[in-house]
Amino acid sequence: MNKQQSLRKNAVVNVIRSLMSILFPIITYPYITRILSTEGLGKFEFSRTIINYFILVINIGLGQYAIREGSILRKDHLKMQKFSNEMFSIYLWFTLISYFVLFSLLIFIPAFQGYEKLILIFSIQIVATTFAVEWVFSIYEDFTFLTLKAIAVQICAIILMFLLVKTTKDYTVYAWITTLSFSLAVLFNFQYAKKYITLHYTKKMNFRKHWNPILYLSANSIASTIYLSADIILLGFLAGDHYVGIYSISVKIYSIVKSLADGVIYAVSPRLTFYKSNNKTKEYEKTLNDLFWLLLTFLVPIEIGILFFSKTIIYLIAGNQFINSVSSLIFLTVGMIPSIFFSFLLFTVLLVNKKEKTILRATLYTAILNILGNFIIVPLRKTDGSAIATVISEFFIACIAFYYSRHLFKIEFRLKTFLSILIGGCTVCLICTLFQTLYLEQIQTMLLSVGFSFISYTVILYRLHQIPKI
Repeated sequence: MNKQQSLRKNAVVNVIRSLMSILFPIITYPYITRILSTEGLGKFEFSRTIINYFILVINIGLGQYAIREGSILRKDHLKMQKFSNEMFSIYLWFTLISYFVLFSLLIFIPAFQGYEKLILIFSIQIVATTFAVEWVFSIYEDFTFLTLKAIAVQICAIILMFLLVKTTKDYTVYAWITTLSFSLAVLFNFQYAKKYITLHYTKKMNFRKHWNPILYLSANSIASTIYLSADIILLGFLAGDHYVGIYSISVKIYSIVKSLADGVIYAVSPRLTFYKSNNKTKEYEKTLNDLFWLLLTFLVPIEIGILFFSKTIIYLIAGNQFINSVSSLIFLTVGMIPSIFFSFLLFTVLLVNKKEKTILRATLYTAILNILGNFIIVPLRKTDGSAIATVISEFFIACIAFYYSRHLFKIEFRLKTFLSILIGGCTVCLICTLFQTLYLEQIQTMLLSVGFSFISYTVILYRLHQIPKI
């Protein structure tokens, strides 16, 4: 298998993994939202978001650094073994510090009273993330194992959910199912990682060498976690669990689509790092441009579809009791393309070129803007206020990232690809509008619109010879 085929396989496998993350909530959320009350779901999402802060701080900062540096060293097994042990040991120390901070917050912050049990259940995922060592598989571009494991874990979690979650008070049971299904899968990760590297703790962590990039990337993780999760946290503090439950549906749908794009970006970024570190400029630029146009080609019709059928999507996934999520979903959808454009610049340009300070600066500005926006808008608009603050932040950070990246990459303007996206997007809008005038059942309208739009968009790409490749 040549390198291009391997890269394509990685992207496809990671998309399948992301699709499974889509299929899982599509199956579970209609059930969970009908069994749990909005308050119960709000408590669940609030507590999980708190722990996600800690997981993201540990995993994103250290993980980004480990993947970037490991992608350079992976051809030298001895250097890779030494580097991996250093990273694993630093992960362990970060995990201990995280638990100390978490327990301190639970003891001294009154706002967490009533959430202690759920937060402690979810906190098991912190240590589980450390032993998951997914950065090892990313370095060696082995996404197949991660995908197969994710499918098995999600199937088990779905079965347990249907068997054990029966009443409005079972949000604690659901938390245990979510946590244990993830945590038990870690055992398979750690064992399978021995195929590439044998991990163990070392006192010689070479921390002075790793300190600066890890510091900047971890600080960036903290800042990015704040701006990514501030909407739910502040909505919980300022408006209550009911509104968190309503808003969490919009965030879930928005995150589903974003995870698809991020899955492709994550799969390609180790190869881009390898190209850049080995001065393969042509391969780097070609792959970067292919990825950019691939993302744009698929995102445009998806965003149009969500904007046209947001009400139907909410109804299908969560039911009428969450119909107030529609407006916040529309706002979040507007911010989807700038959000993914930022992810593209972050993982394929700024990180590859070791611009940790720049990333931190951009993320800090955005975190401050997002927090201020939530404090100002949420009391006035509740869930819509959180969504508006998030959208403003997504546009802001995308603009900053582009400004700092503009000299590091060059996007090739592909006129035929651009025209095919434009014509295809207008066709999708026309089809959706046409079917909505027929006064069919809303689900029928959406299914017919999606079916005809998919066929039309694909035909346009094919006729203009613009089927995306990577």
